[in-house]
Amino acid sequence: MPVMSLISTKSMHTQDKLAQWQQSAWMETGHARSRWIQATSFDGFLEFGSLGEIKLYKLTVTPHRVMSSTEVGTQNVRGLVKAILQVRGTTHYEQMGRQVLLKPGSWMLRDMDMPYSIDIQEHSELIALIFPKTSIASTRFDIRDFCLRLFSGTSGLGHIVHDLIQDTFQEFGEIEESLLPDLASTITQLIRLHLLQVCPDQTPQALCEVLRERVRRYISVHLRAPDLSLDQIARAMHCTKRYLHKVFEEEDMSISKYILDQRLDRCRDALCGTSGRDECITDIALSWGFSNSAHFSRAFHKRFGVSPSAYRVSCFSNLEPMRRLPSIAGQFGSNN
Repeated sequence: MPVMSLISTKSMHTQDKLAQWQQSAWMETGHARSRWIQATSFDGFLEFGSLGEIKLYKLTVTPHRVMSSTEVGTQNVRGLVKAILQVRGTTHYEQMGRQVLLKPGSWMLRDMDMPYSIDIQEHSELIALIFPKTSIASTRFDIRDFCLRLFSGTSGLGHIVHDLIQDTFQEFGEIEESLLPDLASTITQLIRLHLLQVCPDQTPQALCEVLRERVRRYISVHLRAPDLSLDQIARAMHCTKRYLHKVFEEEDMSISKYILDQRLDRCRDALCGTSGRDECITDIALSWGFSNSAHFSRAFHKRFGVSPSAYRVSCFSNLEPMRRLPSIAGQFGSNN
């Protein structure tokens, strides 16, 4: 099972506490390198972990103020966004000319590529998720329009998003490690659906987008099933295969190709996981819906340019470049 890492000022020297905190904790919380901090006295406690490529953390801190420089938007573009929910206390945020006071029961998004200031006004506790903008992107909206906008954490899809992020943190150590990428995908898909729902213009295009999101979620849940097919998806969505093809005409890949690439991504993650070190490669492939090991090996090599066995060896050696094979997270529908 996965475990959270911890950073605390309790183990730091009082004189250099702020400097040590900035060096050790700020990288994990996604703060840009150019920033300054104000605090009369400071204490902090950080718990953090990963859901695949997505970071999840809980921060407990005393009052302080953080401000980035204007260089953040030009020199440190990372394509990331942060979902933040306040558990205790209040935090004042400023970014792109907007201001918002985040309190318990609500959540918001913050663009991590734009200058910002954060004023934590009292002893506070917050939970945040850092993920690629591409995972929630849509032609229906500009993500920046939703940054520093309060979303309710007590009703509708906003409530589901809020509680799922909070519950994921609380139950992190009880979740099977191989399921964490799927869970991360579920959270980002729900955030995207919520943004689509609060868009003012609910056109037929938006309704198609909702169906596409339902299909992606269905695929994610049933990805391990060898018999997952377009026929099965169409029955579950109560529509024809022809209509599904029409709805996905704008995508860069077919549904069948998306299913294949999702399975390959999950197998890739499993090969580098703790349990995957000694597990039979064929068993990993079969567990993610492949019915033929030879087909899996060919597909894996075609997609990643390396065999499954060679990739696993690289994961537990110093061949770092091989560990950064591309993922399709956000590609299926990222242009929509």
